[in-house]
Amino acid sequence: MHETIIKGFIGCDWGSSNFRLALIGMEGEVIQEYDDAGGVVLLRQQGVDTEGLVRHLRDGLTVLAGRCSRDLSNLPLIISGMAGSSLGVCEVPYASLPLVVGGEGLTAHDVGPLSGIQQKVYIIAGVCSEDDVMRGEETEAVGLMDGLGLRDALIILPGTHSKHLRIRNGSICAFKTYMTGELFQILTTNSILKHALNAAAADPFDDHGRSCFIEGLEMARSSELLHELFTLRSRVLLKHMPMLGNFHRLSGLMIGYELFHVEDFEESPVILGGAGPLHDRYRLALKRIPGVSQVIEIPTLHRSRAVWRGQFLSATSIPAK
Repeated sequence: MHETIIKGFIGCDWGSSNFRLALIGMEGEVIQEYDDAGGVVLLRQQGVDTEGLVRHLRDGLTVLAGRCSRDLSNLPLIISGMAGSSLGVCEVPYASLPLVVGGEGLTAHDVGPLSGIQQKVYIIAGVCSEDDVMRGEETEAVGLMDGLGLRDALIILPGTHSKHLRIRNGSICAFKTYMTGELFQILTTNSILKHALNAAAADPFDDHGRSCFIEGLEMARSSELLHELFTLRSRVLLKHMPMLGNFHRLSGLMIGYELFHVEDFEESPVILGGAGPLHDRYRLALKRIPGVSQVIEIPTLHRSRAVWRGQFLSATSIPAK
């Protein structure tokens, strides 16, 4: 795909919960972006079929073209994330470990024409281990590692399904998925705990909210997660603690339980991805986790555009299959 970079390309980061598009220039610069909440899993939960997913992609491309005030039909479209899963628009096979953390390590599949979409479409393969899978995070990892000069690191990518990627000698050699974000969403909306929580908008992450988050982190040191979860309700009922702040205690409990059980923090520095409030919560949590030797601070803009950088490096390094 070397020839595609001469004119740039359209990047698509299509996860479980969110949908993003970007026009990427010939030097890898981000010219224009568009995003919405049309994640693959969320759309499927709403009953959208494969044709509907393609329509969502097509509509997004139309909006992006309008924002750019130009015809984008002659540029290739490079997609990473859940679009290449069994729930997406076209399933592509996983790559295997180890995976070089550079553009040459990624594999792009030409998935042929999609209905009503004029662009040539490539989907970057996800990665599988013996018992775990990921789609999209491998591309984000390539972008995050670019320019750092590191050969070894632990990359933590917060999200609906948080990922921990172990980098050794410049390659992803292992990774684990944690359903932290999805379980938090379920617990706050579809469990008995919702009656012991204020809505997020009514429970600000101010000094009190941060204090409650840290309380949740301390609760996570327990090995009895299922019991600790219920005490968030019982202690409110027994008037041992106020409801205000419980949203953040639950967040701290879930994130803390994910992080306190990591066994190899001391091996290498931590690179924390993600953006916004979730990144900030993980950063606060990592400061209280024993054994964390170093957390590398990456600028917000770099983190938010890591996927685009990963896609750019893949497009300049590998032929499509």
